[in-house]
Amino acid sequence: MKKIIALLLALALVLGLAGCTGGPKPEDTVKAFIEGMQAYDFEAMQACLDGQTFEEGDLMEGDLGEIGSLYDHMKAAAGDIAYNIVNTSVNGDAATVAVNMEYTDLAPLTQEIFMEYFTKLFATMFTGSEDTDYEAVLNGIIEEKIAGSTPARGQESFVFDLKKADKEWKIAEVPERIAVVLTGNLEKGIDDFSEAFSGSFEDEGWSSSADPIDFPIENEVLFDNEYGRMTVVSGGIDEWGSTSFKVLCDNKTADKSLTFNVYSVTVNGWVVSGWLNEEVAPGKSSTAELGIYDSTMEDLGIETPDKMELSVQLYDEDGWWNDEYLLEDTFTIYPTGLSEAQVLIPDAPDYGKHDVLVDDDILEFVILGEEEDDFYGLLLRGYVRNKSDRFIGVSWDDTSVNDCMVSCYFSAELLPGQQTLAHIAFDKDDFENNDIEEAEKIEFKMTVSDRVHWDEDPLLEETFVYEP
Repeated sequence: MKKIIALLLALALVLGLAGCTGGPKPEDTVKAFIEGMQAYDFEAMQACLDGQTFEEGDLMEGDLGEIGSLYDHMKAAAGDIAYNIVNTSVNGDAATVAVNMEYTDLAPLTQEIFMEYFTKLFATMFTGSEDTDYEAVLNGIIEEKIAGSTPARGQESFVFDLKKADKEWKIAEVPERIAVVLTGNLEKGIDDFSEAFSGSFEDEGWSSSADPIDFPIENEVLFDNEYGRMTVVSGGIDEWGSTSFKVLCDNKTADKSLTFNVYSVTVNGWVVSGWLNEEVAPGKSSTAELGIYDSTMEDLGIETPDKMELSVQLYDEDGWWNDEYLLEDTFTIYPTGLSEAQVLIPDAPDYGKHDVLVDDDILEFVILGEEEDDFYGLLLRGYVRNKSDRFIGVSWDDTSVNDCMVSCYFSAELLPGQQTLAHIAFDKDDFENNDIEEAEKIEFKMTVSDRVHWDEDPLLEETFVYEP
């Protein structure tokens, strides 16, 4: 996100490559520049500048794709920029123009948007949901917040330095904080969000307090073939309790960009959320991070990843489209130095229930209990096991509570024989909007699909009713 904002601020100063036409008076050039800001016409702004250019202006909208609706709102808000030229001073071929400007301040709105977005992001992260369209979630929040917001207004004062060349006045240097006006103070909204979000973690006891732990694993090669090599360089737990591994990916080919993909991670017999996807240019190496982002380990009482099974794919772009891999295999490592015999495989925790939804030759799905949660309002605990010989995906859709449609965050992907804990979360706002005080009936469609053969019919597609 900082990269996006930095690009935007840079682009706000000098964009486009237009021809140069200055005004007959210094204030005429400043007026033309501000009118270009109001219209988000970067060529018009560029035409008022003296020799400044930015050749990567075409990157802006592409890099802002993930917050497209906020970007559109920012452009529209620029039309409400108001200004008043206070004073003009001319000294030969140099001049200064003092201006007061008023603009739509999007900082409070931006902070609200990202506070809600990251709350939902954490919800899906902790529940193991991997099919969430995060761009759609973010843009949905943006549209909702914009519709219900009352625009705030901000003020800035500037002094433009101009010089005369070929009988035309040009802006010699754009004041730095012009970017604040043009972007609606977005950067402050991002900074305020970062401070507030970090503060909320500390308030909830999420501050760093533990001593980091380094695992004894060192330069363990997962595979080494004619195309590439993948090595677990090191691993450990940081002061925040996050487990991660440094992985070196070497592309041995002379003419192919290769992607090293870890798509499934099992820790001490249980699937957790861990992911690595690194593209490496021909003949180059790259160090990537494999992080484990899951509450499953905590729920199971797993303090360290004593045994890890990593399912890995190596492919080029053509191979990915055709499901043809240069390598596809599962590798086992023992990061903490324990042997296979010393590794403890924990049982599923007891949450007070054992309601079996499905138990056939494909899937075992059991509801273990439910609880109220500060993030979600309602959280169901479950157990999922793949009993088939296929790589499957399991998801819930069309979910309702007490016959009211609600958002539900859950999905899982399991290789043959794998098991995991299900964290099925519901959107707290949906409960409040529908006046649901207690979930009496939960109805949903469960779909089990083959993650390799996408064109096949679902292995299971059935509607279930669960009564907490």
